[in-house]
Amino acid sequence: MKSNAKKRVTLITLLLTVAIFTFSIYIGSQPEKYNLNIGDVSDYDIVAPRAIADSIETQKRAAQAQADIQTVMMRSEQTSSAVISDVTRFLDIVQERREAIYKVQPPETETPGSEGDNSRGEPTNETKQEPSTNLRQPTETEFQLSASSLISGLDQTLGLTLPAADAQQLMKMSEVRFNNFSEVLLTQAEAIMADSLDQARLAMAINDATESLKDNSEYYIDDVTLVGQTLQLILKPNVVPNEEATINARKAAYDRVINNPVMVNRGTRIVSKGDMITEANWQMLLDLDLTGKTGIDWLRLLGILLLVIILAGLAVLYFQRYHPNIAETPRTLLALSLALLVPMLTSIYLAQHNPLTPPVYFAAVVIAAYFGFRTATVMSILLIIMIIPMTGFEMAFPMTALAGCMVASLYTKGIGRHDNYAKIIVSTALVTLSMSSVFGLLAHEPLDKMLTHILQAVLSGMFSVVVAIGVMPIFEMIFNTVSPLRLIELSQTSHPLLRRLFIEAPGTSQHSMMVANLAEAAAEAVGANAMIVRVGSYFHDIGKLENPMAFTENQTGENPHDFMLPQESCKLITRHPEDGVKLGRKYRLPQPVLNIILQHHGTTVLQYFYHKACTVAEKEGKTLPSPESYSYPTPVPNSAESAIVMLADSVEAAMRSVSPKNLQEAESMIRRVVKTKTDQNQLIKSGLSFAQVESIIKSFLHVYAGHFHQRVSYPTDRIVVEAN
Repeated sequence: MKSNAKKRVTLITLLLTVAIFTFSIYIGSQPEKYNLNIGDVSDYDIVAPRAIADSIETQKRAAQAQADIQTVMMRSEQTSSAVISDVTRFLDIVQERREAIYKVQPPETETPGSEGDNSRGEPTNETKQEPSTNLRQPTETEFQLSASSLISGLDQTLGLTLPAADAQQLMKMSEVRFNNFSEVLLTQAEAIMADSLDQARLAMAINDATESLKDNSEYYIDDVTLVGQTLQLILKPNVVPNEEATINARKAAYDRVINNPVMVNRGTRIVSKGDMITEANWQMLLDLDLTGKTGIDWLRLLGILLLVIILAGLAVLYFQRYHPNIAETPRTLLALSLALLVPMLTSIYLAQHNPLTPPVYFAAVVIAAYFGFRTATVMSILLIIMIIPMTGFEMAFPMTALAGCMVASLYTKGIGRHDNYAKIIVSTALVTLSMSSVFGLLAHEPLDKMLTHILQAVLSGMFSVVVAIGVMPIFEMIFNTVSPLRLIELSQTSHPLLRRLFIEAPGTSQHSMMVANLAEAAAEAVGANAMIVRVGSYFHDIGKLENPMAFTENQTGENPHDFMLPQESCKLITRHPEDGVKLGRKYRLPQPVLNIILQHHGTTVLQYFYHKACTVAEKEGKTLPSPESYSYPTPVPNSAESAIVMLADSVEAAMRSVSPKNLQEAESMIRRVVKTKTDQNQLIKSGLSFAQVESIIKSFLHVYAGHFHQRVSYPTDRIVVEAN
């Protein structure tokens, strides 16, 4: 039932943490609101808190891009065929008019003036090629009348206006020359109309064809110009509008701009003080949620909730893997949540205008102190991800914060002296300074912006660590545990209890120091908390301060137990763990140290006084007492640290009592001590395995190895000289 209650408390704590984180991120990522409408004059300089697309400007550019797309034209085979047909019809009409004036003459009749073509620039051998003897030679008047008829026929039939000079030239051509003209005209027309041609391209194609004919023709060069003029007269563009293609092209141009919108970068001034709010300004303010007229942004709230749930799920998986007992200690979960909530709540007021100031290093130091570097790193990463929306997605923040958190965690976990507080502060400040500078250089930030980011990062890193160190005692109370920083303070010989132990019980003090050396070596060998073990060893016998002379290590004369009954001696001695706990609470020692004080004897039997009681009982003929009546009334060790101190305490006491002569005897004695503790079930709740117990024995032997090392003997006279 108690376990179920703890799980319910843990679940409630987790749900409350998720809810608080969600609303904190939502509130912290809300930009500042401005009560402005279209036509108002702004009293503020307003900058974009995040990058956003300028929807109105994007729409304008998209519409312009759409309008710039001209009508898509497509080649029409029908138009091309009609144009070629017009060329053929043109030649047919010309041929008809020519046949009308060139009558076939009797074979014996020779047409006079057949040599006249030389006057028109024809080749001198034309009379040899043309069968002119079969044609009559029209008069000039007939040529003029025929040309006029041709012009009229073309106008009525094809709608063409043929120049009179060209018409007469066509009429006066010889048959061979006209046939050549017809072939060239039709061939060029077909070649040109094979392409897709608008008016401009058509004129260019005709011009190119004419130039090509001039360059390549050897005969009838004068007809090339006529071919070009005739093509210009007859040929027409063969492309027609393609409505579907035009619509698709304009849509593609529109979509291309819409899909690559005009962006307003974070920090860009969108309204200056004194500006009138236009429709475009107001729309951008509305899109950025700066007007306060949009109410709750449910979509953003949902996104933040999903983000927190996902990160919380990752945290749960991590703790199930590495700290599965956290659900059984709601106080630990509460303190862990508090360590994360402090920087989160602080970031609500800092992150938006100062994106590198969120004090995430606070959480890194606190969590590293109680859970170690790995947990601190994981939780810092999750915290940084949650704070990113609050910074307006400033990319310099995660780079700087992650590096600073890792260094703060490393130095917190590895701290070994009280004066190393400064190392955490200075190292965190230096790393945040370096990372913010590197980002500024990589992003080509302006100098003033880079310096601002550097100042924010350094101050945040320093103050976060200072505050974390300062509030550590509060977390110690909540966690019910102790931080490395607190352990460093307790390990100082200036502590009041240790000073009293050194003065009032010097033998116990010396014994405690040796136990600390043994226990620390054993803790390091099995991966236990060596710092807790050392401090616990220092304080484990402070209960002896209530009556120091009752313990042999402090006695210099008579032993008071020689004058006491065994049961009285047992009662006096077995109370020192409980007296130590009372004294430790008075001096506010942390709970792990109090556990070591209480459990370092477990339920072991005081063998000396038990045997003494048995001897007395035998002499008096009484029943032998039970071992339980001469046992410590304290619990057995429930942690590896308490068990290690128990073994180190027993081994050190045995070594002082037996004084073995060599390492082999010492090992035999140590194994007997450990076996006795094991046989008495003193280690069953410690979690130590047989392999770890063996490692502990070897670590004890390693410490004592130097004790049995023999030094080189020096001559007596040299010793005297050196002593002088």
